[in-house]
Amino acid sequence: MYISNKVTKSGADNVHDYKNHYVTKATYKTIVQEVSENGFRRTAEEYGWELETLKKVLRYNGRGAFVKIADAHERELKEAQLIAA
Repeated sequence: MYISNKVTKSGADNVHDYKNHYVTKATYKTIVQEVSENGFRRTAEEYGWELETLKKVLRYNGRGAFVKIADAHERELKEAQLIAA
């Protein structure tokens, strides 16, 4: 039940998606520090992740400023796609 509630609250597609993007609290803190120091894109590159993966890690493991960063990044991508079209 606990995992099921976490999946629902995080917006994950399913339990497997949530589990695949789960990180420990210590790892999450390290990622948050790197995002604040190096930015979203550079942190994703350092971890060898797609930007979508970093966004999910931030969203599924924490609720705070970095979820807002992930949302802002998503909006920027959509705007760039509209401009390119």
